[in-house]
Amino acid sequence: QSLLTILGVQFFCATQRAAWTRALQPDHHSAAPPPASTWLYRFDHSTNASDPWLGVGHSDEIPFVFADKSARLTRETASLSDAIIRYWTRFAAHADPNHASSSSAGNPLWPAVSATSGELDGLVLNTTLRVEPVLEASHCRAVMQALELKHFPHAGGS
Repeated sequence: QSLLTILGVQFFCATQRAAWTRALQPDHHSAAPPPASTWLYRFDHSTNASDPWLGVGHSDEIPFVFADKSARLTRETASLSDAIIRYWTRFAAHADPNHASSSSAGNPLWPAVSATSGELDGLVLNTTLRVEPVLEASHCRAVMQALELKHFPHAGGS
């Protein structure tokens, strides 16, 4: 179980490192336009495909993105699927999952990654949607130090 936790943290930390790198841009010495915003999420809903020992797996959310029959949607999970579809559709159409042209149906605003925060807030997708740090920077600091990766913003690297 400890090995799985370390591997999971390492996976999330690499994602967070990439998100912070994008948030810290643009290079003010460059004429290039600023990068597009970055949003993070964590899918926390255990599905029939989820292994109880491994927990929620990479790509377990895909049937919810497409309202696929393999998701065996209940009333609760159909609501989750609808919310995911709305966020993804707004993102695809407007490069912003919170775009005002579509109804958010009372769902929380999905925060873009900010270079000023010590934690990376993201949207946690489960039968109840919430915004919270998708992984605490202190966990990433320990992993990155253990792996001797010193260029991780907000995680104690130089």
